[in-house]
Amino acid sequence: MTYDGFEDGTTNRWSFIDGGGGTFAASLDAKKEGNYGCRFTAVGELDNDYGALENTDLNEATGNYYAWIRVADINGRTYFYSQDSGAASLMHFEIRLGRIRYGAEGGVFNFDTVPENNTWYRIRCERTAQGIISYYLYDTDNVELESVLNQVPGGGGDCGNTVKIAMQVNDYGGGTQISDYDNVTYTSTAEPGPPPTGQFMARQKYW
Repeated sequence: MTYDGFEDGTTNRWSFIDGGGGTFAASLDAKKEGNYGCRFTAVGELDNDYGALENTDLNEATGNYYAWIRVADINGRTYFYSQDSGAASLMHFEIRLGRIRYGAEGGVFNFDTVPENNTWYRIRCERTAQGIISYYLYDTDNVELESVLNQVPGGGGDCGNTVKIAMQVNDYGGGTQISDYDNVTYTSTAEPGPPPTGQFMARQKYW
C-alpha cells in the first residue's frame, strides 16, 4: 500500500503546478480522517486558471486508486486523475458543474448521484492488467453509492505507461473554489473500508 494522508502537515510528496489559479496546503480544516487533509484554494481571473499537485513516483499499471474529496461549491471544477507519457487520460474523476463525473472512452459521463456542497465522497478507480478501468463512488460513511464497470480509458491512454497521478482545481469566471482531498491511496487489491489514519500508516511507504 502507498498512501498520503498529509499527516506530516505538508504536501512535500507532490509537485505543485501553478496555472495561476490558487494554492495547495495541508490543513487541519481539510481532514476527513486523522489530523490533516490537503486544501486547494483557487482564486483567479480567467476560466482556465488552475493549480495542480502531481506525483510521478507511482506508475503502477494495475490496482486501485482511492481519494476522499470534498468541495465547497459543486459548480466549480475539481479533478482527480492519472495520465500516461503522452498526457492521455487513464483515470479521471471530477466534481464539476453540479455533477460527479468519470472519464472513459468517448468522453466524460455523469454518475447518477448528485453531489452536495461540503460533503465528503470517496472515489476508487480499479485498473486491470488488460487496461480496463472500473469506477466506484462512496458516501461520507464509505458506503458504496454506485459503480461503473469495465470501461476503456478515455483518450486512448496506455495504463502500462502511467507517469503521474494528480489533484487539480480550476478557477471559474474569477470566483473562488475551495476543495479538500484526504487519504490518497494506492493498493494492489481493493480495500473493504477507508484507509487507516495517517498515524497508523506512518509505518508504510508514502508517496
